[in-house]
Amino acid sequence: PGRYRFVVTAANADGVWSPVGAGLAIEVVPLFYETRWFAALVILLALGLVAGLGRLRFARIRARAEHLEREVAARTAQLARQAEALEALDELKTRFFAHISHELRTPLTLIAGAVDRLPDTAADDVTLDALRRNTRRLRRLTDQILELQRGEAGARRVTLEPVDLGALARATVAGF
Repeated sequence: PGRYRFVVTAANADGVWSPVGAGLAIEVVPLFYETRWFAALVILLALGLVAGLGRLRFARIRARAEHLEREVAARTAQLARQAEALEALDELKTRFFAHISHELRTPLTLIAGAVDRLPDTAADDVTLDALRRNTRRLRRLTDQILELQRGEAGARRVTLEPVDLGALARATVAGF
């Protein structure tokens, strides 16, 4: 593309050349894709495409973030409901153990008092000793249940201590 000038000089039949040549101005028009307007349009379209893709990507990221926030909120609410249900069950279990322990303790106290008031001659010594021993054992078990309930309620701190398993087994067998 551009402007050109075509100049022709000619000679006649005698071989004499003309001092001034004939000229023709020629302008070659650029094709549409060779123009500055086309280049500017392509650049604008490319920028628009990049901007559009960026906005689309940003919109997808925002939608994904909103979806994840809703999911987190739903799961948090679900966990809160489960925690409340577990707390209610724990409270129910604690009340149950406390109630059972107190219900067992009252008759055990009455039985222990009656056994202690029995004269040693009322039954043979082995049976009376076994009855007293098992009554004390049941009282200790109910006390342990109450202590466990207090420990779970946070009213008492649980401490670990070593136990002689052999002595514990012998005491358990001796109770029967």
